[in-house]
Amino acid sequence: MTIPFNRINVNAFEVVSNKVSNKVTNKTEDKIVELIRDNPNITIAQLMIKTGLSEPGVKKNLKQLKDKGLIKRMGFRKVGYWEIIG
Repeated sequence: MTIPFNRINVNAFEVVSNKVSNKVTNKTEDKIVELIRDNPNITIAQLMIKTGLSEPGVKKNLKQLKDKGLIKRMGFRKVGYWEIIG
């Protein structure tokens, strides 16, 4: 006797995984925007502590926010501040 079973569609699994990871990224980005809104002078080191992300993780999220046109860095590296655009 053979018991039929359905095969798992690998592509469907990847789509679901991508949707979940996008939601997590959006939550992280929302947290970063909230922190910038509270303190426009916040540093990457402070964002690392408050979000629990590594330095590359914070920089990646900041780049994504900049690419989406949501934030902008104003001024110089040491004395600059973040501005929320969108």
